[in-house]
Amino acid sequence: MPRNKNNEREEFSKKLLSKLAADNKKPKKYQHNFRLPLFHFWHRLWHILFIIPFLPFIWILHLVLIFRFIFTSKPIFYTQECYGKKGNLIIIKYFNSNIGSNFALFYHVLSGKLNLIGYSLNTLRELGDSFIYDYAPGVINLWYIRSASRTAYEGIKETDKEFVSTLLLKAELNPDIISFIKLIKAEFLLMIRFLVAGIFRTFQKVKHLPGMIDPIFLFNTRLRNVSMQQTMDQIKSTINNNGGNSVIAKRKIYFVNPDCFNKTFSPALVDYKAILSESNLEDWIFADGIGINIAVDMLGYPKNENINGTDLLPRLVELAAANDFSLFLLGAKEGIAVTMKEKLISQYPDLQIKGTQHGYFDWDAQSADIVQKINDLQVDILLVAFGAPHQERWIEKWFPHLNCSLVIGVGGLFDFYSGRMKRAPRWLRDIGLEWVFRLLMEPRRMFKRYIIGNPLFLRRVKKIQMTAAWLTRRIMQTKKHRNLQVIDFDNLDLIKKRNTGFVDIFPMIADFCSSKQISISLVTNDQVISENCSQNLSHIFPQNNFICGFPAHKEPFYLIIAESIVPQQIGALRKAGISAICLIDKRFINEFIHIKILE
Repeated sequence: MPRNKNNEREEFSKKLLSKLAADNKKPKKYQHNFRLPLFHFWHRLWHILFIIPFLPFIWILHLVLIFRFIFTSKPIFYTQECYGKKGNLIIIKYFNSNIGSNFALFYHVLSGKLNLIGYSLNTLRELGDSFIYDYAPGVINLWYIRSASRTAYEGIKETDKEFVSTLLLKAELNPDIISFIKLIKAEFLLMIRFLVAGIFRTFQKVKHLPGMIDPIFLFNTRLRNVSMQQTMDQIKSTINNNGGNSVIAKRKIYFVNPDCFNKTFSPALVDYKAILSESNLEDWIFADGIGINIAVDMLGYPKNENINGTDLLPRLVELAAANDFSLFLLGAKEGIAVTMKEKLISQYPDLQIKGTQHGYFDWDAQSADIVQKINDLQVDILLVAFGAPHQERWIEKWFPHLNCSLVIGVGGLFDFYSGRMKRAPRWLRDIGLEWVFRLLMEPRRMFKRYIIGNPLFLRRVKKIQMTAAWLTRRIMQTKKHRNLQVIDFDNLDLIKKRNTGFVDIFPMIADFCSSKQISISLVTNDQVISENCSQNLSHIFPQNNFICGFPAHKEPFYLIIAESIVPQQIGALRKAGISAICLIDKRFINEFIHIKILE
């Protein structure tokens, strides 16, 4: 690697040693050389002692797999290459089993090839990552925990470096009994987080898609499904592309959580429901919260990183400071936006915050003047913090009159970054329990949202699953009787009551059609669009057979997805003896023609 590992280690060591020296804890060299081997011995011993109670179960599982191999020739293990201690490539083995496959890694802990707790089982190398390879990778690691909760924004290299520098290296620089106890305590807490992450992983096994796709759909709403880094790259591109144009192309960004989706079921918020479900392709809606992570897993969509305003803002202001992008803060109670501005500028002196305005003004009488003020200041990014659905309503009304490149609805963000409200510690966010912290901070306000709202939200997601189950039963009944049935999905009361659509359930339907070998026919008024969508879907759902236009051959059964259909076409299908379910859905092809597999 171009960057020297010793220089990297020295960079971390200097910072930690200076802190130890300031606290009068810096060890003498001869003491350090004597203590360090003993420290490593006891550290490794505690890892082995932890594993011993699991060995009987591991041996029983191993024995079962040996017998399976004798009778079926199915391999006992499958292997994977990764980088181990000193950066050498190593081969690690997993049990070839759906249950307990990772327990085989404990054998490697006993042999010294792996640590029980360490950096990630990394299969890639990046510039500047050689520092971490003084140690062995760990079965339990911080990257696994954060990726399970979709909060691994820093990337695998930085996450591994964070673990090594804050735990292992810090303990090594002062290897006494207190440092050892602190390390054991930190590793024990990491184990607990690892167990919670394992629960999240059980929901995330979406087997029928080849990779991450963007966008995904929930309650008939298009959700962007990109990583934090991809989001920042696209934000930068959006603002840069708008510079110097006579007609400014603008973009809106909204964030939705379970509470937002629950609000769309209220008859008084039909306009908010329309804002989310009828958004333009140019606008972005990001899903935030562990509830939505579980929901999209239930529907069969693989979820990327959890993009929320609170984690986005530090990266946004760094981007703005580095590229001379300007901001305007609109919303929250009087004085909060000003305080937030002062705090951000103290952290980022080059940041341009051109103005602030509290949210307690007369929206009908004063909004036009505030919009004019923002336009006169030539602001690039406008942050609107009125809370949902008020901020979305305001943005939709005034967006055509704003000249900002980016308008973002950020909810209660200003309260966090002004210091008015404390945010949950990172370890709680890593395991998806930030909502518990917020409930403890504001029990009266958050009780309805979390204790009542989250179960209600997941119950509604369950009804979307039931919609898919209803459709699969109709498909099987029609297939059994060898007839043709037409279902107008757009006008079904069942669909309207559940605020859902065919786009929400399609991964489950595609998986069902694949298992039953049912071909899917796409029909639009434009043959080119049908062909393009069919090709796109064939890449996303390679296990399915997609065809363009109405079927001409008498295969066992078809699922026909049509933009519209006239009685003559139905008559022609019946005359040809085609057995099929014909779904009329105007939105499906228009959405899935734009969907992409992310790299």
